[in-house]
Amino acid sequence: MQLSQYMHNQFAINPAMVGSSGELDMTAAVRGQWLGLEGRPFSQTFTAQMPVPLLKGGWGLSVSNDMLGAQRDTRVNLAYAYHLSLGAKQRLSFGAQAGIAQSGLRGDLLITPDGSYADGAIDHQDDALPFNTANAIAPLLAVGAHLQLQSLSIGLSAQQLMFSSLSFPSSSSDIAQQLSPQLNVALAYALSLSSSLALTPRLLAKSDLKQMQLDASVMLTIDQRWYAGVGFRGYNANTIDAIMAYVGAHLNEKTFLGYSYDIGLSGLNDHHAGSHELVFKYTIRNLLSVKSGKVRYNPRFL
Repeated sequence: MQLSQYMHNQFAINPAMVGSSGELDMTAAVRGQWLGLEGRPFSQTFTAQMPVPLLKGGWGLSVSNDMLGAQRDTRVNLAYAYHLSLGAKQRLSFGAQAGIAQSGLRGDLLITPDGSYADGAIDHQDDALPFNTANAIAPLLAVGAHLQLQSLSIGLSAQQLMFSSLSFPSSSSDIAQQLSPQLNVALAYALSLSSSLALTPRLLAKSDLKQMQLDASVMLTIDQRWYAGVGFRGYNANTIDAIMAYVGAHLNEKTFLGYSYDIGLSGLNDHHAGSHELVFKYTIRNLLSVKSGKVRYNPRFL
């Protein structure tokens, strides 16, 4: 799943970020990719996370749904992260998440070169392909680490570590889709320009051990409330994909709204009208806190 505004919800790419903000955080994102192209990707994500001071970390829930052509992919994960303080504004975190992937393949939307589809009939002339919707389930596992050093942020995560596959049943034999491991490396550095301005360049490298993609961006923050930035996806002639434009704002103390538009640069550019992505975040501050001092036991609960 492609996310241009991953910086507003890093839990989506690294379980070590769960609970790191110290707040109850619920984030929803909707992405319509390659508008105008038939069968284009359409994605939705939801995450909820909160700190757990007694466990020195945080826990979270993530739900995602991705539709591409004839296939739908839905995932549910639970995550936990341990946060170790290294000093003022410095922290080392480790996280893990586990869950399931449930996918559906609509055979009625598939078309083969030799198939027959007259009068609503479906005959793929291929017994390996389903005629209706075939479903498959596979386990998921991901781990991550994150290091925060004053203004520098370094994250590393690995997803789909079960080496599992989605097996879609058909009349002759199952169709297997391998879930290959994916590695993510995220770097960010916050530069304070003045009391009200900050500039944050970021890099995100993604790889499935066969190919790689790179997102580079820079975000300007005004009064810790307004956001604007640009980004670029790709690192050579074969991977250049898009230019991204970002805007966002804290509408009030609890809500944030972000929008991005991807201008396509790949060979598909003549066939679509770009990609839109919307992020909404709701935050409750100081939900849980642990204060130092004496511990007093209530005899009613002993």
